[in-house]
Parts: sequence; C-alpha cells; structure tokens
Amino acid sequence: MFNVRNGEIYMIKLKTFGSFTVGNDITSVQEGAWRSEKLEKLFVYLAINRNRGVCIEDISKAIWQVEEETDNPVGALKNLAYRLRKALRDASFDEECIVSVRGGLYKWNDDVEVTIDVEEFDRYINEAEMAFCRSKETAIESYEKAIALYHGDFLPLRTDTHWFMTLNAFYHSRYVNTVKALAKLYIDTGCYEKLEQLCTKAVVYERSDEQIYSYLILARMRTKKVQMAFDTYETAKAIMDKDLGVRKTVMLNKVYEELLSVTKGVSSYNID
Repeated sequence: MFNVRNGEIYMIKLKTFGSFTVGNDITSVQEGAWRSEKLEKLFVYLAINRNRGVCIEDISKAIWQVEEETDNPVGALKNLAYRLRKALRDASFDEECIVSVRGGLYKWNDDVEVTIDVEEFDRYINEAEMAFCRSKETAIESYEKAIALYHGDFLPLRTDTHWFMTLNAFYHSRYVNTVKALAKLYIDTGCYEKLEQLCTKAVVYERSDEQIYSYLILARMRTKKVQMAFDTYETAKAIMDKDLGVRKTVMLNKVYEELLSVTKGVSSYNID
C-alpha cells in the first residue's frame, strides 16, 4: 500500500513470518502493540484476500474460535473494523485500508497497495522453479531471496483458528521443501559453505528433518569441519531416536558412513 504525504510515496509492508509487523519508512506496528490479536488477524486476513470481497461468516471463522462465536457477528465485526481503523490512524497510517461494500461484504481498499512477505516468498520460489531448467545460478538466486524472507513460521502465535493454522502449516512445509531444493543446487555447484549456512538456519525452524541434518553433516565434511560433522550427527540421531522415536535413519546412516570414510582418508560417495 502507499501512503502519500507531502508529495512523497511510502511503501508499506506486511510481515508475517515469525511475527506480525506492518510498517513503512516512517512508522511501524509490532506484534502485540494493538493489544488485540483479533485486530492483527483482521488486518492480515483482509490484506491477503484483498482481491475480493469477503463475507462476515468467512471473516468470523478466520478470526474467532468456535467457543468465541457471538450472537451478533455483524455487530462484532463492525466494531472490530472500527477499532482497526482507529488503531491504524493512531499509529500514523493515513490510509483507509478497509472498506465496506454492498451486500455486507468487507474488502481491502483497491486504492491501497500492499506487499506481503508470504506473497514475495511464493513469487521467488515460482521464479526459481521456472528458471531451474535454464539456469541453476538464476534458480539459486531466486531461492536465496525466498529463504531470506523467512524468519519463522507464519504468525506462530495466531494459530487458534483453522484459516491461520492452515497457512502456518502450508508455509512451514513450503520453507522446508525450498531449503531442500536449494541444498541440492548447492551440492551440484559445490557451494558447501553456503550449504552449511542454509542448513544451520533451517534446523532452528525444523529440528526433526533427517534430510536437512544429513545435508548439514555433508556440508561440514566438505568444509573439513569433521568434528562438527560428528557432533551434528550425534545431535540428529538423538532427536530422531529419543524425541521422535525414529530408529531407522537411512539418510543419516548413509552420511555417517561417508563421514567415517573421510576420517580414514577414503571418501566414497555423495548423498542424493
């Protein structure tokens, strides 16, 4: 969205990875500042669905838990929308982001442009997948841009309704798959330092994925950090075994054999 003030245009961005933040070059609102998670949820829901009008029933399901359902959803949403407009004004946003349209629908103001991190994330991944067959370098660049946007799960403290929980799970899965796709490209191009950096960050957000740990061990082997590779293996094995009850770890066992061969001066094969 744009905020025109004194002839200047300020781009406002909505960030949802890790926590809620909305801001521009002159002001911002952090998660919890409005002291109402429903205000944040309404803002996010309307922004993501900004290309259409949404009915009161759909908004209510996205924002209110089942046990919170009200006898007067029309009035409750009208009050919430009023509070959100006021909160935006109090935070020095001049835009009227929300407009009511005929038929009881609520809609984002078409004159207000918004950039959202999850949409940028999707766009970079799509660009990478399209570029993959033509240029690995271009695919890597686009995947890296997507990964750089990810600072944690989609609104992790706002997953008490189905709509938000679904997006949370979707983007977590998409992040993990993107890490693996980029990891394979790093291996193909011999970028093991980058592979280590990628997987070190990834295991913070996904600590139970055997394949990512295997890539991390491989990266540390290839960069001659053998002891760190052994330590990573032990950590991963403990998580798989004790925390998850997974005793058959095919990929970890394979990379462990590779690690042992490295210590003996014989490197046999790569991980698929």
